[in-house]
Amino acid sequence: MTSSSSVGSSASTSSSTTSSATSGTSGSGGGVASTTASSSAGGDGGAGGIGGAGGAGGEGGAGVTSTTASSSVSSTTSTTTSTTTSATTSSAVSTTASSTTSATTGVGGGSATSSTTASSTTGGATTPALELQYAARETGAEAQQLSFKVRIRNTGDESIALSDLTIRYWFTADVEVLDLRDECDFSGVTGGCANVTRTFHAASGTDADHYLELGFSAAAGSIAAGATSGESQIRIYNREVYDRMTQTDDYSFEATTAWTPSMQITVYHDGELAWGVEP
Repeated sequence: MTSSSSVGSSASTSSSTTSSATSGTSGSGGGVASTTASSSAGGDGGAGGIGGAGGAGGEGGAGVTSTTASSSVSSTTSTTTSTTTSATTSSAVSTTASSTTSATTGVGGGSATSSTTASSTTGGATTPALELQYAARETGAEAQQLSFKVRIRNTGDESIALSDLTIRYWFTADVEVLDLRDECDFSGVTGGCANVTRTFHAASGTDADHYLELGFSAAAGSIAAGATSGESQIRIYNREVYDRMTQTDDYSFEATTAWTPSMQITVYHDGELAWGVEP
């Protein structure tokens, strides 16, 4: 229950799980009820406050109810002024927080209400619907180069700009990292390999101490809804002598030459993971 003290007596009550205090002088305004983090009907405004020192109040206006997830402040500009501040001790389940401010002006029972609400919601970025397809070019347990091809299928309803996407192939170097090299032998995207960027990065995870990241320039174009990008054929090798590298300890490797959706090769949209599982 909300406890109140005033010169007159109010005909409306407010129920809340938190504590609040109300003070005011009775006059000709309507009653105001405020409910915080709960559902409760506002008062009908009573009979205006029956005045101690203020005399008989005017006929009360309609009650105003404001519900918020944090705090609510209501005020009347008639002769009755009430300010209620409530704080809940429970935590919100939703990631949305909102605040509402209501103002009521009543003279002799009339009322006008304005309300402004601002809210903020946090959540993951929206990512497009897509699928990474992979096929090995070298399937042996050991090879002089890690050779594979990849392409992206757009499974959504809108086109995706290739320049917004990056692909990561995760592997264990097995060689001196300073000697790592890569090549793009062919790409079916607009402009071919000239529009495919490639950079090595150190990593930490199961069967991966590095990844090769493929990116695309703006000139590479986009993938239409339901379509597949042109394949890119990539090789990773060790300097000019092509030292043998183990593929079976590479997170992204699969010994298949058929196009296969691969969750071990990750795709990012504007830097956010959109496909696959990182090691």
